[in-house]
Amino acid sequence: MQTYTANAANVIGADLVDYQTALPIESGTITHYLRALTGDEAGKYWRASDATWQAVKSSAGAGSHEGEGHWEVAVVAAAWTAGVRYQTWAEADSGRQITVRQDVVQLGSPTNLVIRSEVTS
Repeated sequence: MQTYTANAANVIGADLVDYQTALPIESGTITHYLRALTGDEAGKYWRASDATWQAVKSSAGAGSHEGEGHWEVAVVAAAWTAGVRYQTWAEADSGRQITVRQDVVQLGSPTNLVIRSEVTS
């Protein structure tokens, strides 16, 4: 689970592992996704290129490798609304990542932890 501060830029991150080699993914193009689970934009994806919510899967930004397979991207303040629950994950251009989707909740709000994982091929 990750947390966010409403109406402020926040960093989302993901640890990526190649499911064929079991090694961290440390190169390539990584795309991060941010989807609203509740609120006015529920079910929509944040699109960084024009700072809007979209009904179709859209990129929240390209990841920056921080080390040992951990990738991060900053998402602008306009994406974060108080009280909304979000979900985030990242995908490699190779498509060989183990995808773990994490809930993102407002800092200080009570929550139930939900982690979803899937292997993509």
